[in-house]
Amino acid sequence: AKFNTEYFNKLASISTGLFWMSKKINTELITPVVHRASGKHRERSATRDRLRYSTKSQQSLTQLTKFLAVEFEPRAEECLSIVRMEVRAQIVCLLKNISKHNYWLPEDSIINKPQDFIIELNKLLVSLEGKLSGCLPDRCIRFLFEEIAYFVCEVIIDQIPRVQNEKINLVGYKQMYKNTFSLQQNLTTITHKGMEKCFDRAQKYLKLSQKTPADIEKIQEIKNKKSFGADKEKYAAYDFSKEQYAAIKRVAKLSNAHRK
Repeated sequence: AKFNTEYFNKLASISTGLFWMSKKINTELITPVVHRASGKHRERSATRDRLRYSTKSQQSLTQLTKFLAVEFEPRAEECLSIVRMEVRAQIVCLLKNISKHNYWLPEDSIINKPQDFIIELNKLLVSLEGKLSGCLPDRCIRFLFEEIAYFVCEVIIDQIPRVQNEKINLVGYKQMYKNTFSLQQNLTTITHKGMEKCFDRAQKYLKLSQKTPADIEKIQEIKNKKSFGADKEKYAAYDFSKEQYAAIKRVAKLSNAHRK
C-alpha cells in the first residue's frame, strides 16, 4: 500500500510545531526567568523567603526544561523519522522494479525517457517536497533530500546485479543510465545542490557491467592500493565492497561473454 503524502504534511507540521514550542518556552519563559532569579540570588538584600521562592522556581523551570528535552523534542524527531523511513520504503518499493526488468534489450530499441517506475518515483519526490516546503525550514528539506539522494544511489547499486538473467547490453545500459540521470536531475532541482558526485558512484557501478571481469579486477586492484598516484581522481568513485565487485563481475561476465 502506498503512503498517503497528505500525512507527510501533517507529520512535518507536528514536528515543526513541537520544536517551535520547545524553543519558544525555553527562550521566552525559562531563560529570562532563570537569569532574573540568578540576579536576585546575588542581591545582598534578598530575604530568605525570596531566596526560597527563587530556588523553587528554578527547580520547577529545570524540570520543565527536562520535560521539553525528554517529551517534546524526541517526539518532533520521531515525526520526521516516520517521514524519512516511509520515503525510504517507497523508494525501495519502486526501485525494486529494476530487478524485475530485462535489460538485455533489442538493438533497435529507442531510449528517450526513464522507465515508468522512475517517473513515478520522481513524482513522489516532487510531491513530498511540495508537502514539506510549507512546514519545514529550507535547511531541513535540503538535509532530508540530500540523504534521500545517497540512499537512492545505494538501492540502485544493490539492484543492478539483480536484473533479469543478470545481463545488461549496451541498450539496457543506456536505459538504466537514463533512469539514474533523471533521478539526479530531479534531486538537484529539489536540493538546489549538484548531485553529480553522489550519482557518479551509481553510474560508475553501472558502467562496470559493460567491462570485462579482467577490467573490473584491475580497477579493484587499483582501489585496494594505499596510494593511487595519478589515477586517484579517475578511480575515486569506484569505492565498492568486495561483495559489490563480485556481484557486478557476474553481470559483466554474462553481458560480455563475447569479449575476451
